[in-house]
Amino acid sequence: MTVLKAIVKNGKIELEAPNDWPEGTEVRIEPIPASGSVGIRDEDWPDTPEGIARHLALLECPECQEDRSQTLTRKRRSHLEHGRNSGQLGG
Repeated sequence: MTVLKAIVKNGKIELEAPNDWPEGTEVRIEPIPASGSVGIRDEDWPDTPEGIARHLALLECPECQEDRSQTLTRKRRSHLEHGRNSGQLGG
């Protein structure tokens, strides 16, 4: 699946579709949260041997694991609150 980026300008979505997409191709548009995203985007994962080694070293770091645990707890709490406030979750 091809991922495209677009922006909203004057209430309209501006997007340049690939030339090989035929007219009438149906697309799905989903907003990207301004902040609070969880995890690493697919395109940001390290893909070189050095980058992978650095990433694995971070996974082994005890201080990093504690920081990561605290960050995930904050993000989960934030997502739960967002869900309650938007009516997506009961409570």
